[in-house]
Amino acid sequence: MENVTVKVIEYQLAKGVEEQAFLDASAALMSELAKLRGFIKRELHKGENGRWRDIVYWQSRKDADQSDLDIPNIPACMKCIALMDHKDMTIAHFEQIQLYDK
Repeated sequence: MENVTVKVIEYQLAKGVEEQAFLDASAALMSELAKLRGFIKRELHKGENGRWRDIVYWQSRKDADQSDLDIPNIPACMKCIALMDHKDMTIAHFEQIQLYDK
């Protein structure tokens, strides 16, 4: 059995993009993202220096990798991605090893 894969994407918004426009686009993509195989949940975080962090949980690394192929075919996702500055974007995958819930 594969462990949950967590995909972490860090970025800043593209120059001139208003935060509310980005948040609207981010919310609009969720219904489509939720349909992808293996999707568990998504968290969006904003840091102190204008840096954003998207954390997306997938049932497996295979599902996370497949999402990279599926997302370019989803207009709502591409609209949101277009609002991101890609030059300093980082993407990393992590395997969930331990989980502690209250």
